[in-house]
Amino acid sequence: MKRKQLIAFLLLFLLLISITACERKGDGTSSVSPTGEESTQDHTDALRVLVDFGIAKTSVAYPNDRDKTLEAFKKAIEEAGGPRNIVFENIYYDYSRENKLENQTLRDNDLTRIRTEIMAGKGPDVFIAACYNGEEPPLFKYPDQVMERRTFLPLDDYIKKAQFLEWDKLTPAVMDAGKTEEGQQLLPLTYSMPLTVFRKSDFEHTPSKSLTFFDIAASSDPVSLLSSQVHTESGSFTLDIDRLSAVFLTLADYEAEELGFTEDDLIGVMEALGALEDKNAKGEFEGVPDHYYQNLAVGFNSYPDVKMFEDMYAGIREKESISLFPIYTTQGGYCAEITSFAAINRNTKRADDAFFILDYLLSLECQRSPIYVNLTTEQAIPTHEDAMQKPTSVTTGGSSRHGGWAEWYLKRDAFEELCTLRDNISHARFRTDLDGELVSLLGKSRLLAGNKEALKKEVHSAYIEMQMMLAES
Repeated sequence: MKRKQLIAFLLLFLLLISITACERKGDGTSSVSPTGEESTQDHTDALRVLVDFGIAKTSVAYPNDRDKTLEAFKKAIEEAGGPRNIVFENIYYDYSRENKLENQTLRDNDLTRIRTEIMAGKGPDVFIAACYNGEEPPLFKYPDQVMERRTFLPLDDYIKKAQFLEWDKLTPAVMDAGKTEEGQQLLPLTYSMPLTVFRKSDFEHTPSKSLTFFDIAASSDPVSLLSSQVHTESGSFTLDIDRLSAVFLTLADYEAEELGFTEDDLIGVMEALGALEDKNAKGEFEGVPDHYYQNLAVGFNSYPDVKMFEDMYAGIREKESISLFPIYTTQGGYCAEITSFAAINRNTKRADDAFFILDYLLSLECQRSPIYVNLTTEQAIPTHEDAMQKPTSVTTGGSSRHGGWAEWYLKRDAFEELCTLRDNISHARFRTDLDGELVSLLGKSRLLAGNKEALKKEVHSAYIEMQMMLAES
């Protein structure tokens, strides 16, 4: 009898612990208001909007700053005639960047909770999510795969009746990435691509959909590949591998769970990069035009003013016209990487209200508003093609330390250069952890140059690892 009582007591104790954990009041729970404090409101009938901004790696450094922009977003929705009973839920993110084990555990708990809800046919009504950032796991590991699993609501009929978004002003190649045979499921919010910026007087480039990585590597003046490396003050080059994972147009067929390139493809890229490093070490590229590099982002027009950075950035000044050169892929053309997106849960019971959120979120007014500070900042640009056309002052609305923000715009000739660049995007894909695995592998290209057996071994190991990552998703 005592044994049965003890077992019952232990079960009750575990149940209480479980309930307490579920009711944790913190950054990522459903029981907090947008200001991060405990809410006394009944959220039974509220429109749940799940937000995962932290991993976008923005300049927003405090949860309170993020929450103030969410409050402003909520107010704008209400003033536009949208739903009023909105509750924001934030996936935990360690804004202090301390990366402590316990902080990662909090994030993992939130991710597990939301994924479990979705699998049970429930979950938030709206998702506003950042993609893989090289460190923390995103809510949706492979967005293409999740679309095929019928997690998101098809939006074509809603888009036709949109009040705010201008579909013909959203970058077509980028928006196409959110489509399946059922139609548009995901709405990309921001995207990026690696760029090299030259003075137009030194070097001009016309974007191409047929030029390949190997064409450039085999040329007598492979400026785009050399320029994807850091140009230091001493004039030497250091390989910036993060940018070179863009050499593959598609990384995987997520439905078939197969990689979109072969081991031989990887070996070819590694050998080409290693050969360029060898030539550079021999001083064969001293005549490469001055340049600086940047990811396509709201701040890539930030010309350096500080003397110590002049050499590194080639001293390009705001009055000078610029030329933009992307990283070309092995298949030809260049791709954009989607860094954040929005979607509606297929199981929502409030589809019209949910779409109102997305409709306003994709509008030009909203894409120039503080909520996009949480999604861009030196790593992406909004998908609306007019968002950077004229000066638009944007602030986080937060603390004095992070309250001010530079204007989002490019001067006229630079904006025209951007338009030409994005008009020729060959493909767009969501940033995933496969990019991270490629970054790790390509970083070994110089060390493995000339050692074919070791190179094959490293490529094979990385290739198998990526196949396993796909199979386990």
